[in-house]
Amino acid sequence: MHRIPGAPARAVIFVAAVTLAPGFAATGCGSPPRGTLTILAAASLAGPFEELADTLRARQSGLGVRLSFAGSHQLALQVEQGALADVVAVADPRWIERLAARGLLSEGSIAFAENRLVLATPVANPGRVWSLADLSRPGLRLLIGTAESPIGRYAREVLARHEAAGGPSGFTERALGNVVSEEQDVSAIVARLRLGEADAGFVYRSDLPPSGLRGVGIPDSINARVRCVAAAIAHAPNPAAARDWLHLLASPAGRRVFERHGFDPAALQRP
Repeated sequence: MHRIPGAPARAVIFVAAVTLAPGFAATGCGSPPRGTLTILAAASLAGPFEELADTLRARQSGLGVRLSFAGSHQLALQVEQGALADVVAVADPRWIERLAARGLLSEGSIAFAENRLVLATPVANPGRVWSLADLSRPGLRLLIGTAESPIGRYAREVLARHEAAGGPSGFTERALGNVVSEEQDVSAIVARLRLGEADAGFVYRSDLPPSGLRGVGIPDSINARVRCVAAAIAHAPNPAAARDWLHLLASPAGRRVFERHGFDPAALQRP
């Protein structure tokens, strides 16, 4: 996996299936935290995070939950610039590694869900896109994420793997030559596809059901493994609520919410 300069060789990431470290108090135990919990989250997490925020508000009377969604790379920059937030959740572990290397996170991170890429088209499929091979066809209008965004990085990996697995030579270059716009996050790709501004675009599998778009599957052998990771921010204004949020993400109730929204459970990764 490509690493950002300055990131450690290995980040400490716990998965939702394992017991959390001391300090991750069970939600609802002891005195409930008050004030506001501010969460910076990847745009692809909007659906399940909004549902879980309602759950936490119901459990913690008097606690406000504020959600701010953007691309994972944009969230990391916000944390680096001193954003007053309690938790950051991204769709690419390398951004958590970067923040951890700079001493901007507290305790360990948790990997709480996984995702996959699909190729999405408008329902009418004006570009006649039936497989990845169609993306190199002249005149096709393709949307992709910026190279810095997780959705953009993963999409470029899929294109390169398709070519390496037997696709025609130069496929990746031709497909990228059909890109009409590079977006900062997956929500922008979904919005433009729904408006008919392109023939196809890479999105996450979890984005497909609520989008009303048509999906084209990507073989597992070349698909990207998308690991969603969260951590409490160092010097968080509301550390108690941050711990409860991380515990909720890792709980059976949290896993059920992510599965309903099209995510996979986080696979166990041993150090």
